[in-house]
Amino acid sequence: MSRPTFESDLDRVMDMGFGRRVLREIIAMGMCDVPFIKDPLEMAYKLGQLHTAQDLDRRIRDMSGDKWLLMHREMMALDEDEDKEPKE
Repeated sequence: MSRPTFESDLDRVMDMGFGRRVLREIIAMGMCDVPFIKDPLEMAYKLGQLHTAQDLDRRIRDMSGDKWLLMHREMMALDEDEDKEPKE
């Protein structure tokens, strides 16, 4: 029996809706608009977050483009639902 790999574990997590939501949130938390600020330590931290988020997003996309696309489509559907006015 072969040992599980990061990619195989990630693939299994992406099979489940809650897994895609968690990974999407982790990626979103790491994406910052402007990582370049005056404080060099804070800038290094923000750049590290950005790199980690981009790397995770890339690894998911490279592993399974279909699951990556599904994750982003689900995110867009959630955003659309939040923008809708409540029904009366």
